[in-house]
Amino acid sequence: IFRFTRDEYQKLCGSKRGAFLRFKNYFFWSKYSIYSVSDRNKIIEYYDYVSVGSDQIWNVLWGNTDTYFLSFVPPEKRVSYAASFGITSIAEDKRAMVRENLLKFKAISVREKAGAKIVKELTGRDATVLVDPTLMLDKEEWIKIEKKPRRVDFSKPYILTYFLGQKTERMERDVKKQAEENGLQVFNLMDKQEKALYATGPSEFIYLIHHATLVMTDSFHACVFSFLFGKPFLLYERVGSCDMMSRMDTLFDTFDLRRKYVDSGLPNEVLECDYSVGYKNLERERKKAIEFLKSALEL
Repeated sequence: IFRFTRDEYQKLCGSKRGAFLRFKNYFFWSKYSIYSVSDRNKIIEYYDYVSVGSDQIWNVLWGNTDTYFLSFVPPEKRVSYAASFGITSIAEDKRAMVRENLLKFKAISVREKAGAKIVKELTGRDATVLVDPTLMLDKEEWIKIEKKPRRVDFSKPYILTYFLGQKTERMERDVKKQAEENGLQVFNLMDKQEKALYATGPSEFIYLIHHATLVMTDSFHACVFSFLFGKPFLLYERVGSCDMMSRMDTLFDTFDLRRKYVDSGLPNEVLECDYSVGYKNLERERKKAIEFLKSALEL
């Protein structure tokens, strides 16, 4: 039960949709988009290569069809950049479709080690593991497009919570504990009762992480941006969804962040954010990604 009327709720949802639509102003749109079969034909004729990726684009549990494997594109033009399965195995009834399409890619890169394992098991091919595209930009580039949410009180430092799964009693208890011990207010980004926060879009999301004292989350990209902005964060396993930890495993292992997972068993000062090792590794991974693209696109 929300603390506002149906009309207010519809206005809220409209505001959130508007925030996402406004973010599209930062996109560089291609000449052609896919809305029909004829559009597909134009793409095939116009472009030298077509790339697919990243966030769970190949998660077959979400009903993805072979379109997301670029089935309409000639094999010599198919490239994947950090494509994510989001899961650790492919169901038996989907394996043939996935195998057939993967074999037709000119070059394959994935985002998780678990994804590379899937590709190897199904096709015998070695997929390159690359960083999520959000990590290819420095924080200075992201700051250029951040936007301070309106009607939000920033007079006190805050904890930002961003839980896409179910919020457990443990999470609630931990948030309250950190807020009390560190004198922080709490912004719950997914709480529809917090109207001004819930109506935010990607630009506001970036601002909220950038200016948070602590981020508590079960989200891959909340971890990514906390890392980029040098913010303390705590990762919780997502509740009420399929296993998402394969995405986190690669991220944490690559950038020395394992301690930030609350169930890692490793020592961790909650507000510690020394990511110096991770940033060195990030430079290496960015170079690796550029080399992959140059090779795949024959540049």
